[in-house]
Amino acid sequence: MKKTLNLFTGLLLWSFLFGQEPVYLNNGNLSAQFTPIGATIPDNGAFLELEMEGQRLSLMYEVGLFVSGFDPAGNLKTYTTRGAEVESGIIGVDATITAPWRVTSEQVAAHLADFADNGSIDNPIPAIYAWPGLGNPNFEAYNGYPLNFPAGNTGGQFWDEDMDGIYDPSQGDYPVYFTQGCGSSALVPTEMLLYPFALSAIGSDDFKSIQVYLTAFRLGCEEEEGTVNNSLFLSYRTTLLPLETGAEDLEDTYVGFFLDGDIGCYADDYVGTFPLRSSVYFYNADSFDSNCDQVEGFGANPPVVGVDLLRGPLSTNGDEIGLTSVMPLTNASVIPVPKWFGRIQKSHLLNENSTLVACVTLTCVT
Repeated sequence: MKKTLNLFTGLLLWSFLFGQEPVYLNNGNLSAQFTPIGATIPDNGAFLELEMEGQRLSLMYEVGLFVSGFDPAGNLKTYTTRGAEVESGIIGVDATITAPWRVTSEQVAAHLADFADNGSIDNPIPAIYAWPGLGNPNFEAYNGYPLNFPAGNTGGQFWDEDMDGIYDPSQGDYPVYFTQGCGSSALVPTEMLLYPFALSAIGSDDFKSIQVYLTAFRLGCEEEEGTVNNSLFLSYRTTLLPLETGAEDLEDTYVGFFLDGDIGCYADDYVGTFPLRSSVYFYNADSFDSNCDQVEGFGANPPVVGVDLLRGPLSTNGDEIGLTSVMPLTNASVIPVPKWFGRIQKSHLLNENSTLVACVTLTCVT
């Protein structure tokens, strides 16, 4: 029987929890590797791997986000979460951030039980109290530096129990992920990582002006063989912050995803599309994936990796923009590398009042 595995994509440090090693998010047989600054370009191995018979085999080498538009002078500016132009951190916060904030549903459940007992928190959970929610009065005590957001930067998402607009876990607030397109419902993932990026335009010395929050999470399910137990989710939340940084608005803005599918041996992969589903998929050239350049292949019956646009970016009016084109690129060998573009309408203006949210879903069939 074939097993279906899903990866849904669409996106700091308290020293006693994290070091400088890569951070992994695992669920079922899937494993995603993040660099210490949160980049989805691995230091070694691949970003997405499948654990099989005690070994990790590559499914996707890397993924990346692109935002491109014209400034008022007509200059094309492109921002990306890969390359020298990306810097881990929060714009306006003077701190070196080298690992994500990580929160689990068990921690949230214990926090809520503690608050429900007598209306106060008797046993603070560091992961809950260190969360970079707007106005968190406990942030510096748990992270070692103050959290001073510039205008338009709201930090990590949270449930605001007393509806005062401030993240204060002592008042029953806790970290959540708001699911776009699902009635803005609050979700508490089984495990959630939050990475912030500050971006500048490619090939320029411009200041960091685009803030990206990449949320990576997994969900548990009582059904042991359920696809949710073999799923990982990535979501990018992107905001231009011109008021404090001096950045200029972008017109005719486009959003894209760069995906490098490497199924075991990277030299014999093909790519195809499902236009009606806004999907692209990677597959092996034949039914046997051999080794190449000291990279182990899957052997017989290699997997297929499918990629869907689960949630497109939002326009200024809050309308979701779907995928409009897929561009497969081929390097000097035979390796196809598709680049995704989810187009934002030509009339769109990316400014301090707009936030882009995008999620992507990938499905692995073995």
